[in-house]
Amino acid sequence: MPNELDLQISVEVKDHHASSALCGITVESDNITELQTGTPSLSGNIYGPVCKGSQTLPSRASIVDTSSHGALTGSATVIDPTPWTPELPATYLATVHLSIDDGSPSTYNHPFGFKSLETREDSFYINQRRFVPRLAQLNVQDHDVRDLLDVIREEYLCLAIRHPKTELLKLATEQGCWVFVLLDGSEDPATVLSWCKHPACFAVVLTTEASIQLIDPLRNQIMALTMLGQQVTAGQTLSDFVHFVMVEASELGAIDFAKKPIVVTRNDSSVSIENGRRGCELIQRDTAATADFAGYAVLNSKTPGDDLTDRN
Repeated sequence: MPNELDLQISVEVKDHHASSALCGITVESDNITELQTGTPSLSGNIYGPVCKGSQTLPSRASIVDTSSHGALTGSATVIDPTPWTPELPATYLATVHLSIDDGSPSTYNHPFGFKSLETREDSFYINQRRFVPRLAQLNVQDHDVRDLLDVIREEYLCLAIRHPKTELLKLATEQGCWVFVLLDGSEDPATVLSWCKHPACFAVVLTTEASIQLIDPLRNQIMALTMLGQQVTAGQTLSDFVHFVMVEASELGAIDFAKKPIVVTRNDSSVSIENGRRGCELIQRDTAATADFAGYAVLNSKTPGDDLTDRN
């Protein structure tokens, strides 16, 4: 039987409605031959919602084994799923029991959340409600992470960051803070995919040609989990597959956005917790004569990543 580090559990929300959600569970291993030495069986449940401050009682949905042709899969239907939002950061836990030849089962856990992110014309929608994100790219290393996320939430901001630590994404999911991950192409593809699985991850943003090439093999998987954006400058080709565009305010008239939602940005090396919201309001004020844009972001190209030592 493989040990816990050999197995990866993933949950795909295949059919999500207000009254129910169908979840597909997949168990994968780097050494699949270990799983094929006997007859594996899969069981378990999905438990939730769990959320600080919520009075909703958690429930359990049983996982039904749907494995076939060597693939270890299961499914579960969650009734009245509670979507993850910053106001109510509700999460669920998939607990999978795997045994081979009726032996003692090993247990694996995978936290996840329900969320519906989409774009309509020039706007973002979360769980059917229009949402205008206001982002600040902050130096996480200068702050206690819990305190930082609390302030970001209180200011109704989203955090923009490069190379986030897993612990930050876990805390953002727990505390209710949207995170935009900025990719530069130096990341490990599997790590990028793991970032996208956190409910707090609103989007990954391609900021270089190298980042576009990096995610190409994983594009469909990423887009099934979160939004995909691209930061563009004049003369740069806009990828047709991205959900939205990020562009500097001074270049708004120089780029064809193909009717995608636009997050207008401004670089400011002095951006901080204290002035992040104000910086976004100033961008909105200065561009109001042009259009009412999908979002606003104060970025700092000098801000280091949260986990630079994890780069390959």
